[in-house]
Amino acid sequence: MQDDSRVFDKLNKANEGLGKISESVGKVQSICFGIVAINMIHDAVKVLSDDQIIYTNPQKAADAFDTLFRGFGRICNVLPPPAKEWAQFFEQFNLFGNMQKNVYAPYFKRFQEIEDQAKR
Repeated sequence: MQDDSRVFDKLNKANEGLGKISESVGKVQSICFGIVAINMIHDAVKVLSDDQIIYTNPQKAADAFDTLFRGFGRICNVLPPPAKEWAQFFEQFNLFGNMQKNVYAPYFKRFQEIEDQAKR
């Protein structure tokens, strides 16, 4: 009976140790999420700091703006509520890239074709 008690105590201590390891891994994961988020935001800001990017490469500008929102979403993921509740929304953000690719680009391409035909 006493052996069972010692085994139980050892298992209990092992479980506590695993809990501490899990907590540490969670902290490391949060730090990694933060680093990824900061890199995403930095890369987006770097692209958007070119004041001509919207004219020279509107798709790249739109994608960078979406990346800015996704990076913010990553940061929200490691913050407490209410910010954490918005993480998934921002991490999946793809409004500007989709608008540029699927709405603006085809419209302006067609507009340019009509304008070119009118010049002939």
